[in-house]
Amino acid sequence: MIVRNDQERMARAHHGLARAYTALGRLILDVPTDELFSSAKSELFAIREDISSVLPEAATEIQALCESMSHPLVDIRADYAGLFSGVKKLPAPPWESCYLSGKRQVCTEITESVRLAYLEACLCQDSSDTQPDDHIGLELQFLGAMSKHIADLLGAGDFTLAGVTSAQRNDFVTQHLSKWGTAFCSDLEKAAATEFYRVLARVVAALIRYELDENV
Repeated sequence: MIVRNDQERMARAHHGLARAYTALGRLILDVPTDELFSSAKSELFAIREDISSVLPEAATEIQALCESMSHPLVDIRADYAGLFSGVKKLPAPPWESCYLSGKRQVCTEITESVRLAYLEACLCQDSSDTQPDDHIGLELQFLGAMSKHIADLLGAGDFTLAGVTSAQRNDFVTQHLSKWGTAFCSDLEKAAATEFYRVLARVVAALIRYELDENV
């Protein structure tokens, strides 16, 4: 009974993480629009209960994030442009290679390593996404896809493959996201001109801390 309860708890946690990472990834990747915010807000409100059971801190910040989407869209779009657009030196470059290459370069061997991790998990980048594979939004969505797969496997009773997939997911966190994600979130929160991106940075940072503490 204890084992079954643990598996059900883990499945619920991964189900919530899957939906959270997918929504948060899009909020970083996409230019803010009313349609994007409406969809994301609905999704984030729906998963607060799942997230609150494992990470109350993130659940509170998700509430604040949803509220911040009601602020003037023109200001949030201008902030997006200043943070993520153009060829100028960005205050919080959203690519792993910029943080780990030592030269703020994009599309390095680090990017190739991230792409290989996607391929090994049989999860390829959506063709509609034109960003390099090591973009923070894509890495978050990858973790979300992995969590969905784990939740589905646990629900189907395939605990062996769920364990293998969990180990693969944890390796990605250790080898990639943990090495730069916290620094990116800190830079984003400091550079953001709007509450939306400041709170978004805090939500992602809270999830990264959870990943490192719990080794989900």
